[in-house]
Parts: sequence; C-alpha cells; structure tokens
Amino acid sequence: MRAALSNQDFSFDGAFHQIPPMSIRPQPRSSDLADRMYCAWGSPETIPIAANAGLGALFIPQQGWDEIGEEVVTFNDLRTKRGLAPQKPIVVCWVYCSPDPDEAWETARRYMTNYNDSALRHYEFHDAEHFTKAGGYDFYAKMAGARQRVGEEKVVELFARNQVWGPPEQCIEKLRTIRATTDAAEFVGVFTYGDLPVELAERSMRLFSKEVLPALHADEGVPATVD
Repeated sequence: MRAALSNQDFSFDGAFHQIPPMSIRPQPRSSDLADRMYCAWGSPETIPIAANAGLGALFIPQQGWDEIGEEVVTFNDLRTKRGLAPQKPIVVCWVYCSPDPDEAWETARRYMTNYNDSALRHYEFHDAEHFTKAGGYDFYAKMAGARQRVGEEKVVELFARNQVWGPPEQCIEKLRTIRATTDAAEFVGVFTYGDLPVELAERSMRLFSKEVLPALHADEGVPATVD
C-alpha cells in the first residue's frame, strides 16, 4: 500500500501475492498520504503490529478511556523502540449535546445503544465459538464470552456511557478528560447513529458547534497529562 500510494509506478513480489508493474488512478493529491495511515484496533495483540508498521493510532472506544490511555503509552513505547517518534492518536466519539441532562442521557442511551447493538450483531459478538474457529481472534472470543455472561443490555449501555453526551459544559469536560487521558491530537465526532432522528442530530450538532467547540479551541496548547 505504501508503494502504491507513494509512487507513480509500483510492483510487489511477496510470498503469497505478486503484483506486476502498474500504477493507480487517480493518484493521491498528497505525496505523504502513506505516512498518514492509521490503524484502529479492538484487541491488544494488534498494538505491536500497528506500532511496528509505523501506523498511527485511531481509537473507537470499546473500553474505558483510562484503558485506552494505557494502550497509547504502550503503543508509543513500541514506536520508540523502533526509532519512531511518539504519535498522538485520533479519537472517535459518538456525540449528543442537549441543554437538558436527563434528555441527553436518555437519547444517548437509546440511540447509541441501537448503534452498538447493530455493530455487535454485525461482527457476531454473540457467538464466541466462531472467533475461536477463525483462529487468531482469542481476545475477541474472550470478549464474546464475557458479553454473554454480563448480558447484552449492560454491554451496549456501557458503550453509551463512554461517549460524549450531556449539556455543553458536560461535553466540554468529557472531551477535556479524553484529551488529557489519551493525549489525542484530533477528535472525530459522530452525530448521526442508531436511527437518531435527523432533527435531534442537527440540534445536537448546532449546540455543540456553538458552545462546545469554542471552549475546546480556546484550550489548544494546554499540555496533556499523559506520561
């Protein structure tokens, strides 16, 4: 992929695949696109793979932010051992901003849970055995088993609790905590999900852009607390 994205012409002679000389069209507009590739992972086994490949880290919260912060440290320690500079991750969060804290939680819980339930069904997290049979997915097999023991309702609600929701001041504090915990350089907000009505999504986005973004932009340059 690096060769294809970085050169007018490229070829590849690997153990399993051979690609004759060719080029891709359209060519990337940026010559450094290959240096800005990111990996999102759900299992700790992927951390050294991503770090050793020189990829950046992108986190979609499948666990608590403290645990993600620890993975950032592990990831950058591995990069350092390979002579690569530490890299700040990108974090992705589902967002619902509302002036009413009770309505914010009820809406976030309902629609973020809807989204997470669809994702779990898509990846067949209800079936631990199929991860075991696939091979190389031991962590996911354990997670699937744990989900069965805990119960799907608690699992999908936990996803919602890790996201960014509430009145503007609560969203601001949550994002500040995420940035301090993960040393994130970039935040990607997901505002439509799980059949959330478009009018609620737009209202949330407008309130977020009006009251949350200015506060976060004013914070730029504040040192993070990750060691």
